[in-house]
Order: sequence, then structure tokens, then C-alpha cells
Amino acid sequence: MVKLALEYMDKMGIKNTQFIIARHLDKEHPHCHIVYNRIDNDGKCVSDSFEYFRNNAIREEMKKKYGLTFGE
Repeated sequence: MVKLALEYMDKMGIKNTQFIIARHLDKEHPHCHIVYNRIDNDGKCVSDSFEYFRNNAIREEMKKKYGLTFGE
């Protein structure tokens, strides 16, 4: 799951910043949450431009690549 989360962050352009990946087992489907600092280690803002659209495209790409499914 960490490998997938790191791949997702890389594809989203979330780099050079502090982050946590929290895995949850509180549902029937294992999942994780990513929390990251939008101010990178150089003091620059991590872009969130078109984040919704980039997220959807990357999510679909990774879903197909790894055979993932959506939780109920």
C-alpha cells in the first residue's frame, strides 16, 4: 500500500515535502489516507491546480494497472 501511495504522490507531483500515509483497517476494505504539507522543503507551494482532474485520471490509471476496486 505504501508503494501505491508513493507512486500516486509522484504522479500527482507531490514531491519534496513532508507527508504521512495512514493505513486504515476500520472498514471491510483496506485503504489509506495521505496528508501532505503544501509548502515544500524549499518554501514553495505545492500546486493544487486541476487536482480533481489529475486525481481522477491517475486513480483510473492505477486502478487498471493494479486491478484495484472501489470500496462500497
